[in-house]
Amino acid sequence: MINLDISGFKPVELSDKVVFDKHLAILNRMSCECNFNNLFCWGEAYLTRWNIVSDRIILFSEQERSIQMPLGEYFSPAEMAEIADYFIERDYSSGSFFDVPEEYIQAFPDIEQYFEVGCPEDTFDYIYLTSDLLDLSGAKLSKKRNLIKQFEREHPEHRVVMISKADAKETLKLALRLNTFLEHSHFLLEENSALHKAFTYFDKLDIEGLVVFVGDEPVAFTVFSRQNDESYDVHFEKASRDFKGASQFINRETAKLLSGRCRYINREQDLGLPGLRKAKQSYAPALMLKRYTLNRRGD
Repeated sequence: MINLDISGFKPVELSDKVVFDKHLAILNRMSCECNFNNLFCWGEAYLTRWNIVSDRIILFSEQERSIQMPLGEYFSPAEMAEIADYFIERDYSSGSFFDVPEEYIQAFPDIEQYFEVGCPEDTFDYIYLTSDLLDLSGAKLSKKRNLIKQFEREHPEHRVVMISKADAKETLKLALRLNTFLEHSHFLLEENSALHKAFTYFDKLDIEGLVVFVGDEPVAFTVFSRQNDESYDVHFEKASRDFKGASQFINRETAKLLSGRCRYINREQDLGLPGLRKAKQSYAPALMLKRYTLNRRGD
C-alpha cells in the first residue's frame, strides 16, 4: 500500500528546488514538464500541488484535475493505479496521468490492464539539434536565413544582451504587450502568470535569457535553462511583429549561445495551436518527443 495524504500536498515554492532537482536527476528526462523552472513558474496558473510519496514526487494540477508522471524511480502500473484511485475517490482528479515517457510504456506491457494509454500529438515536445538551429542550412531553411539577413540589414544598430535583473522588468513589459495581440486568451492568462513568476524571480532561478534591442527598444527575447545532460529547454521566446526577422534572429542567437553547451534544444509543445505548430515544424525538428497519457480503467 502506498501511503498517500492529500493534506500534505502543497504549492511549488522556490525553496523546493533542491528537492526537485534531486528527483528530476534520477531519470534525467528531456521532457519540458521535468524542469523545475517550468513547474515553479506555471505552478500558480495550473494550481499545482506536490508531496513526496515513497521517495518520489507526486504532483497534480487542481485546475486540470490530472496527475503528472511521478518524479523519481518508476512506480509499477499497479501502484500507479493505486495512486489514481486515491485521487478519484476524493474527487481531486479523474485518475489520469500525463507526461508519461515512452520508455515506461515499453517497460510495463501490463499497463493496459490498469489504464487506457493515449498519445496526444498536442503534447509532443519539439526537439532540435542545436547545430541545425545555428546553421540553418539547406533549401528548406533558406527563408529563415533571408529573414535574419533582412533584420540585420534594416537594423544595423541592433544589439543582443544577456537578460539581467535590470532588464527583467522591461522584458516582461515587452512579453505582456506582445501577448495582448494574440488570440487564445485562456492560455495567455496562464502564460502571463508564468511570465510574471519567471521575471520576478529571474535572478533566483537557474535561468538565462537574451534580449534584442533596436536602439533602446526591446524587440525580442528568449528565456531558457538546462534541461538534462544533453539539452536546454526554451521556456519563452517572443518577438515583435513590427520588426521583420526578429523572431528568426532571436532563435538563431539562442542557438549560437548554446552551441557549446548542449546537443539539443527543446522548444516545447505546440498545444494544438495551428500557428504555433506551423512555426515549430518549419524549423525541421530532429525528433518529436512523445509523452503519453494514462486514463484509469473502470472496474
